[in-house]
Amino acid sequence: MDDILLASLAAGSKEPDAYVISKDAFSKPEPYGIMLRKDDTAFKKVVDAATAALYTSGEGAKIYEKWFTQKVPPKGSI
Repeated sequence: MDDILLASLAAGSKEPDAYVISKDAFSKPEPYGIMLRKDDTAFKKVVDAATAALYTSGEGAKIYEKWFTQKVPPKGSI
C-alpha cells in the first residue's frame, strides 16, 4: 500500500518523471480495512459478501488500477 503514497509524492514533486516505482514486492499485499458498526451482523454479512465478490471477481484489481496506477492530471505522472 506504500505505492500509493510514493506515487502521490512523485506526482507532486518538481520532476515527477525522475521517479520510478519498482514493481518488485518485498512482502504480501495488505488489503484495506473497512470499519462498520459493532454488533450489526446483518450489515457485516452484506459487507463481507460485497468485499469477497470484489476481490474474487477481479473487479477490485481494476478499480485499484484505475485510481492508483494511472497518470495524474495535470502533471501526467504516476
